[in-house]
Order: sequence, then C-alpha cells, then structure tokens
Amino acid sequence: MDPQACFSRIMELAGERPTEHTTMEFCDCFESLYGWLVSGGFAPRVESLGRSTVKTIDGTEERPRMWLGTPERKFRKSFAIFNSDDAFVFVAYDPKGNELQRWALV
Repeated sequence: MDPQACFSRIMELAGERPTEHTTMEFCDCFESLYGWLVSGGFAPRVESLGRSTVKTIDGTEERPRMWLGTPERKFRKSFAIFNSDDAFVFVAYDPKGNELQRWALV
C-alpha cells in the first residue's frame, strides 16, 4: 500500500459532495491507512488538510481545514486526522469514542 496515495484519496473525497458511495470509500481509506500504520508501515507526509468554506455573518470565508474524520459508526472504529500543536496526527478511536492509538504524520 502507498500511504501517501491513500491520504491523497482521503483529501479528494473530503472535497466531494458526500454520497453513500463516497462516504464508504472515505471510511475504507481511513481503515486502510489504520491497518498500514498498525502493521508498522510509515506514515504519509501531511502538510495541510486543505481549506474549507465556513459561513460567517458577512457571507462565507475560506479557512484552513483543521480536521478530517470518519462518521461515528456503531460497533466500528472511527478515525480522525487533525492538527495538534502544529503537527498533524492520525488517531483511532474505539466504538465508544476512547482513543486507541495515535501516529504523527510528518
């Protein structure tokens, strides 16, 4: 597996309009990256999570995206990538929301 390509696909899917298919593929990419990291594979290099458009009082504004994650799913792990102390991390959570493990993405 190429973790950089997997992360790139996560970023592509994050920019698409959510559908059942894209949401499933988004979750599958996070699962693949998790499996790779758990087995001792190297982490992808992450410098940005892109930008997102947010609504403001004056209209809309583009801001740096601070996190990406899978929706909470019953009986399944969930995952997130977020900026923590100016470094990006990948975190796996159990179905109850407890942190299982984290990896630096540098």
